[in-house]
Amino acid sequence: SLCDLDQSNIGYEIFDLASKVEEVLLGQTGMSVTFYPSLTDAQNNTSAITTPTYQNTTIYVQTLGIRITNNATGCYVISTMD
Repeated sequence: SLCDLDQSNIGYEIFDLASKVEEVLLGQTGMSVTFYPSLTDAQNNTSAITTPTYQNTTIYVQTLGIRITNNATGCYVISTMD
């Protein structure tokens, strides 16, 4: 979470998703993390967030979808993050 420092756009802030990859992986190696604007997008592998920073599109709290993929097998799990 972030304090809403930009008072010109209340309820929206820019988040550094790249800083969360280590936390998502919990020390696992050989894995890729992809963030999505929603759980549905992560499940369907659509609309991936392609930049390391992201501004929420839902006011105040947005639940992002996360796809964690094993680089060797292509197997993946889906998770979420507010």
